[in-house]
Amino acid sequence: MRAIRCSISALAAVAAASLCLAAGPGWAQEGELDTTFNLTGVFHHSPATTSETIRVLDAPDDWLVLLGRSEFSGGAGGSDFWKKVGDNGFTGDCFLVGGDLDYFFAADAVIDHAGRLVVVGTDGDNHILVARYLFPACTRDPDFGTNGVVTSSSGLWGTVQAAGVIERSSGTILPTYTYFVLAQHDGSLVVPRGEIVLKYLADGTPDTGWGAFGGWVSPDFGSEIVVPRRLAVDPVGRLVTAFDVLESDLVARDFGVARLQAANGALDTTFSGDGYERIPFDLDGALSDDAVVDMAVGSDSRIALVGAAPSSNGQRRPTIAVLEADGDLDPTFDGNGKRQLSLEGWARAVKWVAGGRLVVAGQKFGRLQPCRGL
Repeated sequence: MRAIRCSISALAAVAAASLCLAAGPGWAQEGELDTTFNLTGVFHHSPATTSETIRVLDAPDDWLVLLGRSEFSGGAGGSDFWKKVGDNGFTGDCFLVGGDLDYFFAADAVIDHAGRLVVVGTDGDNHILVARYLFPACTRDPDFGTNGVVTSSSGLWGTVQAAGVIERSSGTILPTYTYFVLAQHDGSLVVPRGEIVLKYLADGTPDTGWGAFGGWVSPDFGSEIVVPRRLAVDPVGRLVTAFDVLESDLVARDFGVARLQAANGALDTTFSGDGYERIPFDLDGALSDDAVVDMAVGSDSRIALVGAAPSSNGQRRPTIAVLEADGDLDPTFDGNGKRQLSLEGWARAVKWVAGGRLVVAGQKFGRLQPCRGL
């Protein structure tokens, strides 16, 4: 795992175990490596097995948390690890390969309002696991679930795979906090294949008063087959999910995004008329194989999706779509709300910054490529 400290906003993790982290003030020139961070501006962590970074999070007391996945020895299965990295680049281990939960395939994490680390993933028995840890001790929180862990029942959904987690606050004088988890399922007699969103109270108890199925929802996208990628909350508390929309051949795909009502998780029909939008690129006559990787929701409820789509020569290129709050493509973004960069590679992370601009980071030939001002 490698962390590179550079002068753009903290982004979600990118491929090839490379990260771009938030910079402090006083830089001589934007984009230069910060040599006050680990002497070189780079932090590198190499587990004994193949690894990749999933998320980098701002944590209390100027720590950064690097969440990742590693293969077990022999290449079988996967597990999770996370490390604390101080502002000076020196580290303290939370968990190394294997974490403290057996066969836990980490998918996403968030630092909640109280500075606790909340991690979501899937175990070897096909359960969604949500674990909460106290920071900086990295011990499981005894006030959450059972010994800090909540385990879902997978009987209603078939095979499941966790994809994302967020925290949402409600109220202003005495706010309450809840967690939402996004996951993929392969379908069952209850719901067709697609995505599910689960809601948990602050102590890890499922909120059985929310959603059509008592604590969870599975949005109805008709005949569309979706693979969920990211979960976010907009400024008024509505949930936004980003996903790939697969064709019947399960190969060709497009960008997809949906918005759910805050109160009950139903599709919000004020967004694109039916609650979701499918965004094909099909650039230069290329096969539709457009994959979403990350999403950001702005303060004005605009949505940015990034990933990759093939060009006419078959090369994947970083691809960006921006939607207005009503679900229409934003014509102020490159004329039609969509743009593909001329670089070969993937857009891996996106963030809204001041002035309504986007910061996008991606991978080109195995290297981190931050871009700003799109």
